[in-house]
Amino acid sequence: MTIFHNHKVVSDNLPWLNDTGRNKFYKDAIGLSVQGKRVLEAGPGAGVLMQYALDGGADHVTGIEIRKDRAKFLEKLFSLQGHKNFTIINADFMSMQEKFIKGFDVVICEQTGDQFKNDCQLIKLFNKLKDHEVISIPDTWTIDVHVYDGFVKSSMPLVLNDIIPHNYATAVREMSYPQPTEVLQDIWRTSLGEADKDLCFDLDLTGYKDCTLLIDDHVSFKGKRCPYLTGYQNWNKPYTLHIHDAKGHYRIYYSEGLWKHERK
Repeated sequence: MTIFHNHKVVSDNLPWLNDTGRNKFYKDAIGLSVQGKRVLEAGPGAGVLMQYALDGGADHVTGIEIRKDRAKFLEKLFSLQGHKNFTIINADFMSMQEKFIKGFDVVICEQTGDQFKNDCQLIKLFNKLKDHEVISIPDTWTIDVHVYDGFVKSSMPLVLNDIIPHNYATAVREMSYPQPTEVLQDIWRTSLGEADKDLCFDLDLTGYKDCTLLIDDHVSFKGKRCPYLTGYQNWNKPYTLHIHDAKGHYRIYYSEGLWKHERK
């Protein structure tokens, strides 16, 4: 069934609500983690992840939503369903005191979209949670780099998920053009245990003259990546960095809203 003329909060969040790969990832992760637990979601937006937690048997679910219109929407959304075991707080999660987190077993902080333009909130979240015995969903943020010989433009990718057959994906990958010379997976990563990390990494580009780096990031839970389609449709992903006359070792780093490079 299709629902037309949605509430404004729903309309604002349609890219995420219509992203089936994203929805399945979070439904599975939350379903594995919340039974009988006290759950906190930072920034629930339209509330579908809170819904997964309530449906998954959480003891109590608290949503901290900074936008007042969304907080009011969430109150009505779950009250209409007859839920009693939820709380909505209209506040900024990152400004909450540390002692507030101690009352929860699971913290959900989806942080969809452009992490880099979102001031790298996941690093701050992991740093805020690192001293607490909580399950974080997602629990890891990683960066891949696709290195191309010469200058190439990024394009809309095929985002692989559980629905796309493995053999199909393998054949499509072999037929793609241009092919990356290297794909450096998880070249940078952070999680609860290593929150305070500079957003930088080293690359050996001695074998390249002109080259292109496609810098792509992913969130994951228990080793499984979230196949976000919305990240590529609605934000400037992946980031493209052209390096002229490379031929050397480089430090690649993020600073002042941009990916930059310097020869070592």
